[in-house]
Amino acid sequence: MLRSRWLHAKTPVQVRNGLVTARHPLAAEAGVNVLRRGGNALDAAAAAILATGVVQPFATTIGGGGLLTALRPDGRAYTLDYRSEAPAAATPDAYGAATAIPGLLGWAGVPGRANEIGHGAVAVPGTLPGLFTAHRELGRLPWAEVLAPAIALADDGFETDWFGALMQGVYLDLLLGFQGTAQTFLRDGRYPHRPPMDGPGDLFRQPALAATLRELADSGLAAYVDGVAGSALVDEMSRHGGLITAADLA
Repeated sequence: MLRSRWLHAKTPVQVRNGLVTARHPLAAEAGVNVLRRGGNALDAAAAAILATGVVQPFATTIGGGGLLTALRPDGRAYTLDYRSEAPAAATPDAYGAATAIPGLLGWAGVPGRANEIGHGAVAVPGTLPGLFTAHRELGRLPWAEVLAPAIALADDGFETDWFGALMQGVYLDLLLGFQGTAQTFLRDGRYPHRPPMDGPGDLFRQPALAATLRELADSGLAAYVDGVAGSALVDEMSRHGGLITAADLA
């Protein structure tokens, strides 16, 4: 008896002058395009990370954080910890309880899974301060040029791939639970975007994210603290009784 097999593989890549890897081809291309414009490895990495937040938001976004390791031209190591931090007003019981509730990460639960879902689960983002700091110290191109590929992808949109459609479907109930996530990530605010099937996949555009990234390109880290995006985050948290304040962003 013959059985078909699902083969999931990637073609090997060999290069001479530089290589950019990312979780999505469009994010890797963003980094490559920055290299072609004269950027260095740090510029390309930052561009790829920011673009990943647009084309694969279920992997990383500007609302997250991370760790960075780079090698300076003189051979010295450069490391930066820009992981998200708990708000100053947070308490231990906001993130764990004696009775565990099953979840993706296996954390001890709190009522309503408030440590995983909703405004109370949001930490103070570290991505933008981290990437901005690393770029200021090691980057070559202007900050606005590093952000340009992500802005274009968010503004012009891109074809939904199978993974993006899958993640929208897997988390459909959660996305529908909040107007902001439904309008941002779902087709017509109700359905997952369609990947390529008989024809091209749906165009996934994020105009609000494009506007936020454009503000960050124009004003740098000041936009993170004092701009429309930062003010909107604090206002939304305050409206829901959240923990993040303007002092946390500073």
